[in-house]
Amino acid sequence: MKNKHLLNVQSAKEMDEKGNDIGNTAMGILQNVEEHELYLYQHDEKIKSLEDENTLLKK
Repeated sequence: MKNKHLLNVQSAKEMDEKGNDIGNTAMGILQNVEEHELYLYQHDEKIKSLEDENTLLKK
């Protein structure tokens, strides 16, 4: 399996080789959290839409 890490955050290997900038790491993590929150919001909206459609089709 290919090693995966968060986008906008250095890999552990890069941190070992180049050091770690805590500010950039925190910003990268924050960007990832925001992107995931937006994805979840869109996903919830899609589920609600499908539930509404399902309700109408059952009638």
